[in-house]
Amino acid sequence: MRDFPSIISTDSLARTDAVPKTAANTASKAPAATKANATAKAKTAAKAPAATKANATAKAKTAAKANAALTKVNWYPVRVLFGKINLVKRTLDEADVEYFYPTHIIEKNMKYIEEPLVRSLIFIKTTPTGLREIKMRYSSSLIPYYDHSREDGTKPPVTVPEAQMEMFIRLCRMKEAGLEYLGEDEPKYHLGDRVRVTDGIFKGFEGHIKRIRHDRKLIVTIEGVAAFATRFIPPSMLERVE
Repeated sequence: MRDFPSIISTDSLARTDAVPKTAANTASKAPAATKANATAKAKTAAKAPAATKANATAKAKTAAKANAALTKVNWYPVRVLFGKINLVKRTLDEADVEYFYPTHIIEKNMKYIEEPLVRSLIFIKTTPTGLREIKMRYSSSLIPYYDHSREDGTKPPVTVPEAQMEMFIRLCRMKEAGLEYLGEDEPKYHLGDRVRVTDGIFKGFEGHIKRIRHDRKLIVTIEGVAAFATRFIPPSMLERVE
């Protein structure tokens, strides 16, 4: 039998063979890409509950912190106007709320007597909610001191740390202290080095030294509230606080 000449060139055969190979490669890559996409989606789906849980945890912590702040007991310095200090004290006594009304012991007619140190100032130990309730009861007659130094623009009521309050109460109860009310706290009472008393009845107290009526006196302040002066303290009993 006679052979017919081939009409298909070798190049054509090569190209024809190449087409199925390319298609096969593409087909083999498709499942891998699909699998990779599925894996990525699964990871994203797995992260979503974790992110939701993290957000919920953060919100819970914020809420807990806010609740803790509302129930925390603090010392609040408060002004009491219009001569209602005795009425406020009676109300606090009836409600069993702790407070401190600063007085000092002075000598008069050969006797030691107790007098108000600042007639319109009282320190109330309560929660923020309790302070708000007391303030609402007495309206404009009772005004807390507010902190105007906050950078965030808020002005919360001033609070006095427990340790500082204990020292102040102790100072007020010393009949030898010669304690004197100078007025509301001002920058001038914080000038110079801060010192600590190392000996004597004022041992442990800190403040600044200011010359008042030719005597060097220790200035003790309730920051943002009031400044008080003790009697003369010898320089040998003072050390600088670093």
